[in-house]
Amino acid sequence: MQIKTVDKGRSHLRGMLSGDEVASWITIIDYHMRIGSANVKMGAIADVNTRPQYRMKGHMRTLMEDTMQYMKDKGYDVSVVMAIPNFYYRFGYASFLPNSTLTIPAGIAEKANKDRKNYRTRKFQKRDSESLLKIYNRHNSERTCSIIREKEYFSGYPQQSQDIFVIENNNGRIIAYAVSSKESREKVTVWELGARTEDAFPALLATFAKIAIKRRVGNIEVFLPPNHPFARFCHRYDCRFSIGYQKNGGGLMQIINQNRLFEKLQGELNSRISQSDFRNHTGSVRLKTNVGSTTLVLDKGDIRVYPKKRARQFLDLPQGQLAQLLAGYRTIKDVLNDANVRASRGVEPLIDVLFPKCNAYIWDCSRFEELRMWPEEFYRGEQTG
Repeated sequence: MQIKTVDKGRSHLRGMLSGDEVASWITIIDYHMRIGSANVKMGAIADVNTRPQYRMKGHMRTLMEDTMQYMKDKGYDVSVVMAIPNFYYRFGYASFLPNSTLTIPAGIAEKANKDRKNYRTRKFQKRDSESLLKIYNRHNSERTCSIIREKEYFSGYPQQSQDIFVIENNNGRIIAYAVSSKESREKVTVWELGARTEDAFPALLATFAKIAIKRRVGNIEVFLPPNHPFARFCHRYDCRFSIGYQKNGGGLMQIINQNRLFEKLQGELNSRISQSDFRNHTGSVRLKTNVGSTTLVLDKGDIRVYPKKRARQFLDLPQGQLAQLLAGYRTIKDVLNDANVRASRGVEPLIDVLFPKCNAYIWDCSRFEELRMWPEEFYRGEQTG
């Protein structure tokens, strides 16, 4: 058995070969992800599989463990997988992404027509891609865990399975867009939306209602974070919001290069401190996990990051729990109840400021499906070792 890698753009297929056959394989895709305003390098695990005849022999475990070291060597800060439950936690991944859904009856949504301005709705065209890209990145500029879409890589949306429409103002400028599923016959499912201005929201909701009525379905379901401006707009109507949390399933993350990650987070952490009661604070805290030891030194509110430096206070925990704090998935008060976490007395208020609870989100259209590689790539591409 040997492990080989094939690179194709920003996708990397890693496979365990038995002779001339690929027994197990994993696809890693390069992304950049936000934590607050910080830009970190993320390795998305898009496909993990083993051929039936090679299962239950430990091949995938060996490949996964080798892939963790591969990502560390290649300079990834974190890794993310959208996953089945109760598998990836074995390799250090921890749940970090709630599932949140807004549901509104089509008949109620139709009432948004009375609040709608004289904006035009039309179908998406290929030439609209750059405008949508700008709206998306502006709309998510500080949304923790949102994917940074880059023009050279973002190819648009798979129109064969999705309805995409845009809202234009009187000058023909695109001010909003939405992506919904063509396939659902029971409801209108909206996977993504964005807007330059909130006065486009009535037009968006009225358009969802129009699609629902045309399809003769009763409800509109919108996947979005609960603090999203469109969700707040819908509070005036008869809507429901549900949030689900999976244990060891759904969206999972792990830290790959802890010190490198915190160097990139330094500016964001300074911003959080500057808006808190710690803005004139002097002190230090060491964050120690199974993948690294990072010390944050505060000098009158100014944070500096050092590896393995001594500190006045400490927080010792598995990297999975630290990843959950970074994503705002859990609070420090909650994490301190875990049996495998140790902390110095009085550290909780500072950690709470550094890692506040928030609504992390990865839009469904960014969830790594379109860039998968398959085992056949080993025979069409160059093996890189």
